[in-house]
Amino acid sequence: MTKRGLSLGVDARTLGATGIGRYVTELVAAMAPEHPETRFNLFVRRDSTDLFDQRLSALANISTFTTRATYYSLHEQLRYGRQLDAFGYDLIHFPNFNVPRYVRTPYVVTIHDLILLRFPGRVMWPGKRWLYKLVLNRTIRRASMIITDSDWSRRDILAYAEDIGVGDAADRVVAVPLGMSAGSDRPMTAAAIKRELTGLQISDPFFLCVGAQLKHKNIHRVVAAFASLIKRPDMADLRLVVAGRRTQPSPDLDDALRQHSDAAEQVIFTGVVSEEQLRALYRGALALVFVSEIEGFGLPILEAQAAGTPVITSNVTSMPEVAGGAAWLVKPTDRVAIGRAMRHVVEGKYPSKMIEAGRENARRFTWEAAAEATYQVYEKAIHQKK
Repeated sequence: MTKRGLSLGVDARTLGATGIGRYVTELVAAMAPEHPETRFNLFVRRDSTDLFDQRLSALANISTFTTRATYYSLHEQLRYGRQLDAFGYDLIHFPNFNVPRYVRTPYVVTIHDLILLRFPGRVMWPGKRWLYKLVLNRTIRRASMIITDSDWSRRDILAYAEDIGVGDAADRVVAVPLGMSAGSDRPMTAAAIKRELTGLQISDPFFLCVGAQLKHKNIHRVVAAFASLIKRPDMADLRLVVAGRRTQPSPDLDDALRQHSDAAEQVIFTGVVSEEQLRALYRGALALVFVSEIEGFGLPILEAQAAGTPVITSNVTSMPEVAGGAAWLVKPTDRVAIGRAMRHVVEGKYPSKMIEAGRENARRFTWEAAAEATYQVYEKAIHQKK
């Protein structure tokens, strides 16, 4: 591979503080300074100006272009690819599965997970599911390289590729773990923690759930376990804090709150919180309870570990891999086991050595490492093209 500068197109239409937008920002912000000879050309929406991170604005080898192609639109599928092709890039990186139909430039795609496909509880009308599979299948067949977030997701994608008759995927799918945000492990004073929690109207002691209120996040079983726990007189003052957006109806969660109405007042939904509020929540919590039924990665596990907070997480999919042996693992469908783990934390039975092991584990996951591994994938894709 020569050291001539590459010209890379980056689909950055989701720029923002969370999710795929954060993934793009952190990768490019870590990658561009290490590869000044490479041009990073970011395609953004017209309304993305306020979302553009200052770290990106300061780098001379980053340019932006505006597109009218919105996610999951006809414009995206029919015209956006031709717009990208016109620039003559060496390679394009799409940070999500929905690659335009008519793009001809070689591309790398990040498929974070197959939750939309694998988890039947996710709300999706049949026509949308058909379109999702159509775009996903085409992307897997045509991508020069596929990045995913964990070894578990890699195995899941390879199994799916075999199911749809793609036999050459093993050499093209690479696991590149995500990184943690800068400052996740930065200490926070007790006064600062209290100030942020008071602003959220939260008082000690509390357990914490972090994530969008989707069915696979399993918060309804955490509510049921919590409701049983606080029936004990010595644990009646506990609270359960749920931080995250409700992006669609959550009938299982609503049912759990109705069935355990006596505990509902002690379940606090914060909605989306700021980074400083989230840091305070991690540091103020008795433990993070992150017991999803399926995850492609599970970044809250690392964020809690970095804060020195006990972690209760699931023994399935990617979560044991991410936790690195430094968390209590439970079966996510067993609410008794979830409640038992929460009780043990209150009783002081979470080993202090596991907290330190969690801090060590979290330090392994940096955006600098993710960026360098991603750039190596770019180089492999370019080499394959030649």
